Amino acid sequence: MTGVAQAMQKLGLDGAGVKVCIVDSGVDYNHPELGGCWKTEGCPWQLGKDLIGDKYNYESDNPIIEPNETPMDCFGHGTHVSGIIAGRGPQVQGVAPGATMGMYRIFSCAINGTLNTDDSIIMQGMEEAHKDGCDIINLSLGGGGGWVEDPTAVLATNIVEDGGIVIAAVGNDGDNGIQTAGTPAAGKGVIGVAAVENWNITAATTLFSTPAGDRIARTSGPAENNVPFAFENAAPLAVFDGESNTGCNATETDFTGKVVLVMRGDCDFVDKANNVQNQGGIGMVIINNVPEGIISLGLAIDKANITIPCTMITDADGLFIADGISQGDSTVVTKATTFSTFADPNGGKMVQYSSYGPDAELNLVPQISAPGGNIWSTYPLDKGSYMSLTGTSMATPYISGCAALLKQQSANFTSAQIKNILTTTAVPLTDSANNLKVSPHSSGSGLVNVYNALTCRAVIDPPLISINNTDWAQSADNARSAAYSISFTNADQQKGVDVVVTHNPASSLTMYDKNGTYAESLLTNFAMLKWPPDTNEVSPGTIPQVTIAQGTQHVAAGESATFNITITLPSELEEAQRWYFGGFLNFTLLFENEDTTVQHVVPYGGFNGDYTAIDVISPESLGLPLFADAEGNLIKDISTYSVTPENPAMFMFGLDVPVSYTYITLVDSNEKTVGYVPEGFGLYLQRSFLLTSSPYIVPINNTIVASDDFSKLAIVPDGKYSIKLYALRPLSDPNNEDDYQVWKSPPFEISS
Repeated sequence: MTGVAQAMQKLGLDGAGVKVCIVDSGVDYNHPELGGCWKTEGCPWQLGKDLIGDKYNYESDNPIIEPNETPMDCFGHGTHVSGIIAGRGPQVQGVAPGATMGMYRIFSCAINGTLNTDDSIIMQGMEEAHKDGCDIINLSLGGGGGWVEDPTAVLATNIVEDGGIVIAAVGNDGDNGIQTAGTPAAGKGVIGVAAVENWNITAATTLFSTPAGDRIARTSGPAENNVPFAFENAAPLAVFDGESNTGCNATETDFTGKVVLVMRGDCDFVDKANNVQNQGGIGMVIINNVPEGIISLGLAIDKANITIPCTMITDADGLFIADGISQGDSTVVTKATTFSTFADPNGGKMVQYSSYGPDAELNLVPQISAPGGNIWSTYPLDKGSYMSLTGTSMATPYISGCAALLKQQSANFTSAQIKNILTTTAVPLTDSANNLKVSPHSSGSGLVNVYNALTCRAVIDPPLISINNTDWAQSADNARSAAYSISFTNADQQKGVDVVVTHNPASSLTMYDKNGTYAESLLTNFAMLKWPPDTNEVSPGTIPQVTIAQGTQHVAAGESATFNITITLPSELEEAQRWYFGGFLNFTLLFENEDTTVQHVVPYGGFNGDYTAIDVISPESLGLPLFADAEGNLIKDISTYSVTPENPAMFMFGLDVPVSYTYITLVDSNEKTVGYVPEGFGLYLQRSFLLTSSPYIVPINNTIVASDDFSKLAIVPDGKYSIKLYALRPLSDPNNEDDYQVWKSPPFEISS
């Protein structure tokens, strides 16, 4: 599917001579499939160091940084990432097992289930790797709002401009919808990677024994609390029997010493796990409510107070096992030393929570996808040696390995050339719901095929098209269109090639209903709306259209040609719904004296409307903005609340898109601005992930910033005041007050 086996078997490539460095939680270099060595002669691990140690806690006033002599992994993430690149078999076969490897440890050991680091330490790891001459830097990490101005993105950009290749995960926040891709993946020239489900799932064999019969069940990878689902000795089973079998309500049943089955649905996985754990359960098995598939619990259970192992099984397995439990005593046993492999019916589909682009300024990110769902790889020896994990963290090293194969074949390839070749030779994915292509805002150019990249004989520039407000023009009939010229170079010095350019639209995506409120499907099932919703005939005006001048051309050996295209935006889609559209330009090549065509693609994507004019503050339909007291209790009517230094009001708001600048002013009853709220300033803010995390919170008291240079604080006189939140609309001028969306609160009392 990805061409890695062909690259090894037909071309004999394994990454030899290429330095691939990982910035992560460390590596268990003693693992036999990772070489079993550290910086000895012939050892794959020749680069790297520990930059943080085991004791760092970013919440501490005085965090301890005591690096160890080597970057030994005490968590597992970095070891898993390492195996995807450098695994030498027999259990784990890496993409580039011959590469020279480096590990720069920037995560400390987990504290209460949470990895600890800081941007400054991450950046130190990136700088050290680049200084040490690493050809490729793998960053299976990220966060923030998808801003190229983020410090990690700036550094990644600088490394690329200085000749390095930086490959970064876009993140695992896709459940929150569009524009959830993080940094440093948004850096200029960085290759941002999305995740696709694996076609097979390998896991420790889990045997359920019931009076109805035995069942070896396919189980998901562990949750983020990092407790593997493993029971070497048979553990008794029970079915949750509270108000419902979903485990969402407390029960009086004693589950002490039992593994408890619950149905998926009605509440968060964390709530289910809490209810099981509180009644003495020693493990939780979630029965999926969707036919056939399972999802990795991943970040869904990341609370420090969840200490029991959790997993998911298919609906068919779960219902069979639950019925067996109802007939009598039943048990589960997991043998950590034996493994089972199952076909995944979701193989080749996007991982559900792989983050979406575009970035804050409508640039396409991710640029490419790779297998990242249920990836079987190496794990620290003291944690079981192997593990199946899901996330863009797993897809990223796959692309790093592919880049190493390209760099081995052509040592002088630049980062831009590798990015170009990987993206234009990828294979777009098909959306089974409507038979269109999966949006580039989700998948980038599609699934990597490194064999296609290694045998590529064409250079297409630009390799992707990001459509923003400066690109399109509006006609008299309100249709918006954007024109581009694409250069095609025939890199074959012996054969001419016939080139045919065609177009495939992709599904358009939105988080909103027609009335401009969040779609119910997003709020209840973390699912965005798509257009068209199915394969029924739809109006051409609701999907992007492309016209291609001279769409068929012959290009002589070593020569170039230009293809002029015009992309017309889907004018019949409701602008209030904020649709993000996209598609693919297909280049079909037939070289002289050859019978088989070769495919290349250029993805494009944009926002269907005037991005600079949209409201950016989260709508009142989400219950925001609002006020709470210092204890977090909702203030239902701020006009009846008296703000004092001892009883501040906590102002909470959300942002529907990334916003480059916010500030909050305090105004008196005469509408005169008396000053700025001290903690009300924000720069390069991410979109609020209101489905899984908190809104922005700013304390309001009687203190203001009273000088234009922000150097002087003052106490306001007692009286009635309101606050105004100013949020700069996208791609706008911070010096023009008309470019801000402004929200004003009801008046409230401030007293000293």
